[in-house]
Amino acid sequence: MWRHIQSAGLQRRYIENSDFALHCSQLTALAFVQENHVSEVYEELLDSDFYTQNEELLVPLINYFEDTWIERLDRRRQRRQLLFPANVWNCYDLADQDIPRTNNAVEGWHNTFSSLLNAAHPNSWKFIDSLKKGYNLNELKIEQYIAGSVPPRKKKYQDTANRITAIVVDFPTRPNLEYLRGIAHNFQLQI
Repeated sequence: MWRHIQSAGLQRRYIENSDFALHCSQLTALAFVQENHVSEVYEELLDSDFYTQNEELLVPLINYFEDTWIERLDRRRQRRQLLFPANVWNCYDLADQDIPRTNNAVEGWHNTFSSLLNAAHPNSWKFIDSLKKGYNLNELKIEQYIAGSVPPRKKKYQDTANRITAIVVDFPTRPNLEYLRGIAHNFQLQI
């Protein structure tokens, strides 16, 4: 999303204007809307004051979002083929069931492995040694997990997950735009 904010020339406004950033983040918050309500809530978002008043400015961002994530009708009133259908990216059920929503475990493994290598271009022996160390480290983690020792999540991430879960549980009773705003308050794009 951040890359598209940049390509639309909106990065300065996003960084300097927290209200603008919050409204743009509401597009990302659509991932936490029940899958069968995404199009309806999206249309309501586009009809909101912010999006109607900034329509011309936001056209590149909206076009990207519709071409990639949201089904929209073409000129013949037929649905376009999406790059990513909602069942691939929707996180509503995951948040409702407190299931992790990211691939941070994979990113964590890559970071750990990079630190084991401790070289940008290792030779074959260093690479093999790092694989062995990584294997032993993972075996240790597996044994700790089997023994019931689960590593704690960072408090910051746990607090955010708890807030998102509380909002998601409240989806059926909250007004849609308030719901999106609540979710958006818990997002920070990687700048």
